[in-house]
Amino acid sequence: MDDGTAHEKPPQHDLTGRMLGATRRLAAAGMAAPVVATRPLRHALAMAVRSLDELPSVGEQLDVLMAEVHAQRLGLQSVQAQLAALDTQLALLERSLAPVSAWTHQSQNLRRSLVRAIDVLPPDPRDPG
Repeated sequence: MDDGTAHEKPPQHDLTGRMLGATRRLAAAGMAAPVVATRPLRHALAMAVRSLDELPSVGEQLDVLMAEVHAQRLGLQSVQAQLAALDTQLALLERSLAPVSAWTHQSQNLRRSLVRAIDVLPPDPRDPG
């Protein structure tokens, strides 16, 4: 890429610059022109103003975009806060369930031990079966 194209302005900036330059030249010409010649100049300037009024308002669009971005950031912050609260609740539930889980495993071990103890006991002679 050569240096001439590396620093080119986007087309909208070039158009705006040319429009501004032409407006300044027309205004300067109007100051020097006789009163009779100002009517076409006034008409040209009014047409330029109407043309600019018909262009989409970039400022309003940027304001809307900024509001949308801010709303999305607030939404993400809200989701982050909800996730943090959920994580805290899950950690508490996990800590609460740990003793219950341990007790369940111990009771299963106790049951197996009791069943083995019953199996190793000699039969009761008074038992008919």
